[in-house]
Amino acid sequence: MNMSPDISEIAPAFLKAQAEMGSAEKNQINPFYKSKYADLSSIIDACKSALNNNAIMVLQPIDGMTVETILIHSSGQWFSSSTPIVAKALNDPQALGSAITYACRYALQSICTIPREDDDGNQATIESSDAVKKQVLGILTRLEVDESIIPKLTQHKFKKEPESITTQEWQQLRSMLASKQGESKFKEWVSTQ
Repeated sequence: MNMSPDISEIAPAFLKAQAEMGSAEKNQINPFYKSKYADLSSIIDACKSALNNNAIMVLQPIDGMTVETILIHSSGQWFSSSTPIVAKALNDPQALGSAITYACRYALQSICTIPREDDDGNQATIESSDAVKKQVLGILTRLEVDESIIPKLTQHKFKKEPESITTQEWQQLRSMLASKQGESKFKEWVSTQ
């Protein structure tokens, strides 16, 4: 999480806004898991009025493969959080759009601490190391960085060989790489790792 050097005005305003927020209505059905979930508009409905009534606005710009959720107070004070966008097929606009919406929904829900039941998050629990590793390789390929950098990255970040890292560590590596995609000197950054 990032924030302005001074948060003395946004912090009490945000606390008041949180006290005014309700739960997000589960208004959609996930047909695969046969469960209900709150879509992005329901999350926005649960927090936007409370935030705006306390002089806080929300921005969610996309930077590469990351959604940056920024809460800005009328004083100019702010705090933000980054969420990686993870799509199964980046060359499929529908899949990418869904991944962006999903990232926006969970980022806003998280930063505002809107109560939720993770009904449609079941898929995240079945994500395998191989699937995440393929996504890491996909990020590197899109950035024209050779996959031979992976052992260097895993040694630097986890002090382990790629074969030894867990699914959670692959996910951390994926998030780290996704957050670096928007940087103009990404290849130089990777080569220093």
